[in-house]
Amino acid sequence: MTQEWMRSVQMGARVFLGIIVVLSSILIVSPRAQMFTGSLFFGRIPALYHLPLAQMWYTMAAHPYFGQEVPPYAFHHLSRTYFIQGDFAQALRYGYQELSMYPNHFTSHYIIGLTYGYMDMPQHAIYAFGQYLVWHPDSWAARNDRAWIQFQIGDIAGAIDTMMPAVTLYPDNPWVANTFCVLLLNQKEYASARASCERAKASARAYTSDTWGEAYPGNDPRLYEEGLARMRGSIESNLALLRELGY
Repeated sequence: MTQEWMRSVQMGARVFLGIIVVLSSILIVSPRAQMFTGSLFFGRIPALYHLPLAQMWYTMAAHPYFGQEVPPYAFHHLSRTYFIQGDFAQALRYGYQELSMYPNHFTSHYIIGLTYGYMDMPQHAIYAFGQYLVWHPDSWAARNDRAWIQFQIGDIAGAIDTMMPAVTLYPDNPWVANTFCVLLLNQKEYASARASCERAKASARAYTSDTWGEAYPGNDPRLYEEGLARMRGSIESNLALLRELGY
């Protein structure tokens, strides 16, 4: 009985090790499997999120063995990991590499725009977001990010032009409504700014940390609650300023 049990255990162990070897072999030689594995560590599950591991797997996918083709978006996702990490030179390198290999992958223009924004290169950022909006003109996020950069360099009229399609399509989106509030406030259109801020506040009140996280793919899920609190705080600060102005 004991020997039979031992043989069963040994057989089970051999099967388990065999599965591990097969899976490891697939991961080593399959760029698409590596992409999938990277996405597990770069997703919205707190227990799995691990930026260095995601970066490692995306790097393997982007530099495949045996002359295999680099899968679509391997360089793009690698660029995203470096952006989150704060290595902007590498983020740009891989973002442009994605576009060089796949010119129709306009989504890489978005990460390039974000990167230039953080590098304090506003004109480059505005151009990159503009390229993304050619492909996806209804993107509220790209319009919001582009408008903020225009606002920061004093081009409030340009920022309002950028935001208007988003305001029309997504009037209750808290990011859109709050940004539009700031722009109107700086144009001294205080009543309209107040109305926009109130819409932002009402929408943000209904948001959960997971809802906030949907707008920030690649960010650490453990920081979603903090990000939601910052957004709500920004709206409250704008409302407080309007109250000081009598609105």
